[in-house]
Amino acid sequence: MARPLKVTVRYGEDVYHAAIPGDERADQLLLRSLHHFGIDTDEKRHYHLKPRGADRPVHGIYLDHPIGEQVVDGGELVLEERVAGNRHLS
Repeated sequence: MARPLKVTVRYGEDVYHAAIPGDERADQLLLRSLHHFGIDTDEKRHYHLKPRGADRPVHGIYLDHPIGEQVVDGGELVLEERVAGNRHLS
């Protein structure tokens, strides 16, 4: 088991602080975040996690990869609904 990471997830004005194993798949953090913010976890396909900040990657977090490969300890993520206004234009 990889060492735990402390991650902050923001959804609007709300904040969720999570301590998770670094080798855990990112989709598990997505599910935990949805549950924490009171969003039905069956709606997971309508949401994604993205790093917070100016130099965040366009693609967001890959849900099938370990979170520790994508986020540093103390990192901040944003939970966003997948809508046309939140998608990167090519």
